Amino acid sequence: MKWGILSVGSSNLQARAVVDFNGTPAFHIVSEARSSRFCDTFYPVRDLNESWMDAVSLSSLGYNKQLREGKFYRDEWVLFDYSNHSSLARTTNKNKEFKVSSGTIPGPVQDILSSMYLLRSKKLKVGDEILLDVNTKSNWPLVVKVLRKRTISVPAGKFDTLEVEPFLRDEGIFIQKGKRLQVWLTDDDRKIPVRLSVEVFFGNVTASLTKIGN
Repeated sequence: MKWGILSVGSSNLQARAVVDFNGTPAFHIVSEARSSRFCDTFYPVRDLNESWMDAVSLSSLGYNKQLREGKFYRDEWVLFDYSNHSSLARTTNKNKEFKVSSGTIPGPVQDILSSMYLLRSKKLKVGDEILLDVNTKSNWPLVVKVLRKRTISVPAGKFDTLEVEPFLRDEGIFIQKGKRLQVWLTDDDRKIPVRLSVEVFFGNVTASLTKIGN
């Protein structure tokens, strides 16, 4: 991960395993971000985002966030109950004070992390606009535009990609709200994310693929 030309940390994104989530087989998706030793001196980051995605319907069953960005601290989990069209959320602050809330969901929904994996399952072409129903304690539509084809080079190699832009109306995988996010996916059936650029309050942070695991 880089901020301009400076290396500011590393990130790992993986579908770890198919697990039993309250009786439903689910992909356990994990995103971790950690700032470098240099960045720790002025803006330490230790983020963990988890999503549990129904292995059959590909809808989100729930997600968990543990965000540590500078002085910002939040623990949050949300569970979706499709039989009752409801959601249950708990948010905890640095003082261990927590708030529990509930809401309704219109049907199958995604969280931010699972929406990327759902997008990868679709056939994409330049000019497409994909609409996903997302819930991050409230319901909102996530519009993803397929902007252009582009060949890019990252540490893991050279790839033909599709550049897509999700238009976020709520928090993304970082705490920023309403900032620009761009993702470059391989232009093949795998649609591996090879670069991600997010606009944060102090500029742009770019994550480039260094290694593809099994």
